[in-house]
Amino acid sequence: MPRLESAANMNAKTNPVKISAFIASFFILMNTTAFAGGLYINEFGTPSMGVAGAGANAVASDASTSFHNPAGMTRINGNELMGTAGLLYATVKFDPDADTPIPGGDGGDAGGPAPIIGGFYVHSLSDKWKLGANLITITGAVLDYDDDWAGRYLNTELTILTMTFYPSIAYRVTDWLSLGGGPQIMYADLEMKAKAPPPNGNGEVKIDGDDVAFGFGLGALFEVSERTRYGQRHL
Repeated sequence: MPRLESAANMNAKTNPVKISAFIASFFILMNTTAFAGGLYINEFGTPSMGVAGAGANAVASDASTSFHNPAGMTRINGNELMGTAGLLYATVKFDPDADTPIPGGDGGDAGGPAPIIGGFYVHSLSDKWKLGANLITITGAVLDYDDDWAGRYLNTELTILTMTFYPSIAYRVTDWLSLGGGPQIMYADLEMKAKAPPPNGNGEVKIDGDDVAFGFGLGALFEVSERTRYGQRHL
């Protein structure tokens, strides 16, 4: 389903009938498919973290809109650069019971620290045309279980880190409509260790690999009034 977000309260003078018709048309014309993203993280260090991502597709007040909704770049005056960094710390625990097929411990706390970084840039070609560039980590996992835990034949250590480069372009079609989008290039690196099951004893299996994937992002920004706008993004 499309994601609909409001950046401010509705202007009291706005005709509610027109707004209702607008929203209905929005849902009809902007249908998208829902995809699952189990390792996707929304913590990029941008200001949207302070409001749990609410309005990120519509606020369009800084360079991070080049990722959250590239169409919002038309609201940025001049050129703007933003850099972010942070550290995630996860707590992951396993509770073995009588149904656990392999005897062993609970693995301890497998979670730990993982870095997050983000770089966002908006370049103004004109009042209507904007270019953007993003370099971010949007997925990752770090696990480190004790060697004797019940799932040791599946993994004992796991690290997945990714970097995504997302160039974008935006164009203001009218005073109330802006469109944007661009390709995405993601690089992922995987390192995993696991105990070798019997009869190989206490041997260890190591897996180390990387890959590159490609995607795209599209966005639209509807500015209904000076106090109301809606943003929609599809990745």
